[in-house]
Amino acid sequence: FYPEWLESYKDKEKYKNALEKMNFRTLREAYKNTEIERFNYNFIDEKEEEKDKNTVLWVLAIIGAVAAVAGIAFAVYRFFAPDYLLIGVVMDILEKVIKKIKEKNLIEKNDRIVAGCSGGPDSIFLLEVLLKIKEEYNLEIFPVHINHLFRGEEAERDENFVRELGKKYNLSVFVKRKSMEQMAKEEKITLEEAGREIRYSFFDEVMEKVRGTKIALAHNLDDQIETFLFRLIRGTSLEGLEGINDTRDNKYIRPINEVYKKDIMDYLDKNNIPYVIDSTNLENDYTRNSIRLDLIPFIENKYNPKFKEKIGNLLKEIREVNEIVEPCYSKYISDNILKADELKKEKSDYIKGKIINFYLNSNGIETTRRKIEGVLKILFSGGSKKIKLDKDCTLVKYLLLTVKSRKKKQGK
Repeated sequence: FYPEWLESYKDKEKYKNALEKMNFRTLREAYKNTEIERFNYNFIDEKEEEKDKNTVLWVLAIIGAVAAVAGIAFAVYRFFAPDYLLIGVVMDILEKVIKKIKEKNLIEKNDRIVAGCSGGPDSIFLLEVLLKIKEEYNLEIFPVHINHLFRGEEAERDENFVRELGKKYNLSVFVKRKSMEQMAKEEKITLEEAGREIRYSFFDEVMEKVRGTKIALAHNLDDQIETFLFRLIRGTSLEGLEGINDTRDNKYIRPINEVYKKDIMDYLDKNNIPYVIDSTNLENDYTRNSIRLDLIPFIENKYNPKFKEKIGNLLKEIREVNEIVEPCYSKYISDNILKADELKKEKSDYIKGKIINFYLNSNGIETTRRKIEGVLKILFSGGSKKIKLDKDCTLVKYLLLTVKSRKKKQGK
């Protein structure tokens, strides 16, 4: 029903919508406001003043009573209902990911999926998703775990935990034990870079061994936001601000990258699914950890509690813009060669940067604004030039630009 007294109330649209949506809190506010106005009934038309005022009060009283009963009933339900009745509250997150997988065709029938599995909440949730659709898609799942020999007994615990998961679900688990500290010293790179190099090279190794078709990674929406802020602080292109895309190189997939960490934790805890915690993620010694532990909470507490939600929306818009402004890359790049003469003809600095960003990414090189500016600089200078892009790759300019790698498998 729709009370006629709302027609003349000063905020009638607000309360009309509240009534349609059964928003009892707002309706109680309406009831309270009638009392505050000392029952002057300024909100009733002159025609309605002739009607029985007691009828209006009875309507309000009924609404208030129903709201109170409903509120109490829901509170009792939440506190005392067994967990299996509450699963539907958190099951939506799993269905959301499966729906995304189907809509974006991230996984196909008979896929052989190499899945990164640290044993932490994100990778365990990803594994839950894959197991959920395993029969429907006839999947083969191969969990991959890397022990970086960095956290002593904790690292051993994580490795054993993942091995036991393999036994539980009858999955072949692949484990690599390699020190990222030692690699960082030998290659003169950061621990983060060393860890990434070890992980991705092992993913490729296992994929080749099992004849895999996809590599599933457990990046979540919080990771995307941290990456956005990390790159924004360091300086990057508009493409760099996209965050972490659903797919890369036609083999990497990230099914859960639109799910918040909190929702993942809630799902696992509600369903009593065990996982392990990497204690180094709770230390702010690394830039990314500091962004997660210090910067984001500070902004949420000081300026906007919905900060992560706003950044998430911005990421979607940036991706849409990047898709619209997409140059014809084949015009500028051929056989892994960036044609300097063609690039010089392009008038827009933004498009030039976009082409360079695409070129470097296609060679597996993480882009920064400094690297893009360095490429542009040698592009417009005379003679042969070269610039170091990372530990393996150097960009060399002759009459054209080409990336040369020390890795034999990569070639030029």
